Amino acid sequence: MKLLSEKLTSLNIFPARTFGATNDQNTTKRLGQWSTRLYIIFLVITLSILALHTMFKPQTLTKSFPTSSLNVYNDLMHDHGDALQCPCSLISSSYSRYIQIVPIYHQICSSLFVSNEWRMSIIANLLPDLSVYTIKDYRRFISAHLQFLKGLCELSIQSVDQSIHQALSSLLITNQLLSN
Repeated sequence: MKLLSEKLTSLNIFPARTFGATNDQNTTKRLGQWSTRLYIIFLVITLSILALHTMFKPQTLTKSFPTSSLNVYNDLMHDHGDALQCPCSLISSSYSRYIQIVPIYHQICSSLFVSNEWRMSIIANLLPDLSVYTIKDYRRFISAHLQFLKGLCELSIQSVDQSIHQALSSLLITNQLLSN
């Protein structure tokens, strides 16, 4: 034990040239011993920190669920948050699988006012020669206005239906499962 203690106190791993040629031999020996002790202390501290970090580092667990439900996914998401990764087998799917769009049109476009039958019943009692009516009489223009209204309604319904179809046929592209 005494020999080991002596060896440790006199241990010097730094050569004399490390401290320069201006110091005497005893000062160089003492500086080398102190530098060796400091070096060993820092080495032990660094290795201890690395060992502790490795021991207490959180481990990543990979577990596969071949078929799982949305409830299982929500529970896992609640427990693990952003650490949860759930890659999808398909990376693209159309929006029509997830959403449904039901348009609500203006009431006038679904009323009798735009039907041909109603327009014909309105103008049935009118004289064929519309010039007999005064310029301020709305009966001269009602047929054209109702046809124009019907055309606007048909155009708007067609435009909305095309936009809905285009939106629902667009693709949602992601490689991770999305929460609700």
